[in-house]
Amino acid sequence: MAENKLLRCSCMNVQCDWNEAAAREAGQFWVSCKRPGSQTVHGHLRRNGDTIESVDDKFTVTYATPDSVTVQCNYTDGGCKTTFIRPVKTLHLHQKKLTGMDISGSGGLGVCVSENGKAWVWDPDNGETRRELKGHVMDVETCRFFPSGVVILTGGVDMRLKIWSAQDGSCHRTLVGHTGGVSDTAIIDKGRNIVSVSRDGTARLWDCGTARCLDKLTSIRQPINSCSLSASEVVAQRNPSLPLDPECGTNDKLLALACGDRYLRGVDVRSRKSVFQLSCGDSCPQSCVFVSEFDLVCGCDDGLVTQLDIRMPEQALQLYHASSAITSLSVFNTQSCIAGYADGSVLVWRCDNLFTPVSKLTGPDIDHVTNICLRGDKIYTSCRDGFVRIYSTEHISLS
Repeated sequence: MAENKLLRCSCMNVQCDWNEAAAREAGQFWVSCKRPGSQTVHGHLRRNGDTIESVDDKFTVTYATPDSVTVQCNYTDGGCKTTFIRPVKTLHLHQKKLTGMDISGSGGLGVCVSENGKAWVWDPDNGETRRELKGHVMDVETCRFFPSGVVILTGGVDMRLKIWSAQDGSCHRTLVGHTGGVSDTAIIDKGRNIVSVSRDGTARLWDCGTARCLDKLTSIRQPINSCSLSASEVVAQRNPSLPLDPECGTNDKLLALACGDRYLRGVDVRSRKSVFQLSCGDSCPQSCVFVSEFDLVCGCDDGLVTQLDIRMPEQALQLYHASSAITSLSVFNTQSCIAGYADGSVLVWRCDNLFTPVSKLTGPDIDHVTNICLRGDKIYTSCRDGFVRIYSTEHISLS
């Protein structure tokens, strides 16, 4: 396989409560720019009347509102530029860490999971608990709404998957078969079939109606940390279009797997055959997401981002936006990705042009981001500090 191209990008950071400092008359807050192979540039910004300005010549403020500030570092080639965006709403949902979060397609309901079997449905407008989902033991690791928005899928350290009614909190099905904790899930089409991945090293295909495991899609000797599903012509051309009962909608599905053995893998769900396998070197993949039918992004434990076209995986591009572990990935649009980091950072960048400015969602202070969800014009993030933060996409700048 050809050697992957590795890039290191300058990365800017700002004081996590910069918006509070900027709201005070003459309030100051720090900003920095970490440059590959060079010393980090440190500076300060301050409020001056209705504007925000740099205290020195290291940085330039190019645009500012009460909700966002765009800053350019003058000590980098091409002028590294970042738009920092504050949350429009912050909801404290739990005293302990949030291990997972999702928002229904309509935006009317949220679900969160945490330690000690805790799972609950809540109101995204005010954070109030609607109902508890009782049944897991030990930590619950993942949660996801079915496309209907009234059914929820959860998985936990107890090695079980559970299917719940979001309307009354009842558990309709419990899926048993994994021999290690469930780390992630994916729902196929409307949800007759689902996929789960686990620390036992397997990816499994399930029939929700019978709670039966239909097959192991793959099995390795290390944990599988994350998965992402895409409808792809790459596999559709290989498989018959006729349904294969009790499988429904699997003939064109490609499953990407972020694996603990330092490989990123692709598996044809219908045939169970390998489509690609890409080494991440010394980096361990933690999360992966399809941003389009062919474009896949993977985040690793050392901040390495791998971007590849699944039709040409040997030409993967690898880059560093930051040095912290990537803990969550989500799609912003078909050309852009949102990444949550272990240091609390949340970055939005364009995958088709890596040298365009990035946007950074601020708020967490050294608490890792566990999940990211885009619904309409809002981005929701869950964090180890027990907060869900809500951001408006209005101020995101990627050009």
